[in-house]
Amino acid sequence: MTELARQLANGEMDLEGWKWEELETPELRRRLKGLKGVGDYAVANLLMCLGRHELLPRDSWARKLIKAKFFPGKVSVKDRELAAASDRFGKWKFLAYWFYDWKK
Repeated sequence: MTELARQLANGEMDLEGWKWEELETPELRRRLKGLKGVGDYAVANLLMCLGRHELLPRDSWARKLIKAKFFPGKVSVKDRELAAASDRFGKWKFLAYWFYDWKK
């Protein structure tokens, strides 16, 4: 069990309470990243569960999909290129990624 899962299971952390916090997303992201075992992908997913969709998940699967769709032929895609590909979706980046028809 990860540290985050243990804290949630033991009631030591109130993730649902963070949903109603008036924190800006970058500060909430910083707090989540400060939890042991929580990386960029987990943070993006946790933020989405909290109703914040501004971050694009940056894992190998997201990289693969975005590279194939927006950067065909490139060997690798940098974080700034991933961000640029999703900038047009503004605060809805994760939802756009989530619902995008990657098969087209």
